[in-house]
Order: sequence, then C-alpha cells, then structure tokens
Amino acid sequence: MATAMDGNLDASFRYCRLQCNSNTENHSINYSLSRGHLLFFLTWLWVALAIFR
Repeated sequence: MATAMDGNLDASFRYCRLQCNSNTENHSINYSLSRGHLLFFLTWLWVALAIFR
C-alpha cells in the first residue's frame, strides 16, 4: 500500500514539475500553479491521513 501511494505521489510530483517547467516564461502563472498544486496536495494528504489512520 505504501509503495503504491509513494509511486502515485512521485508520478504526480513529476507531472506537476513538467507542467510548471513548460511555463517558465510566465512567472506569475507558474507561481499560482505551483501554489494551487501544493494546496491540492496538502488537502489530499490530510484526507488520506484521516482515512488511513
């Protein structure tokens, strides 16, 4: 279970980095995108902890 979750997190991080790197010329959009991804990731992590605790 843990390895599957780690793989999913790794994949989503890689995807986020790809998305952010493809938009490096526009820093404001890049910043808001990474911030939104971080918020989404933290929310998902909180829900996962609440479920699996």
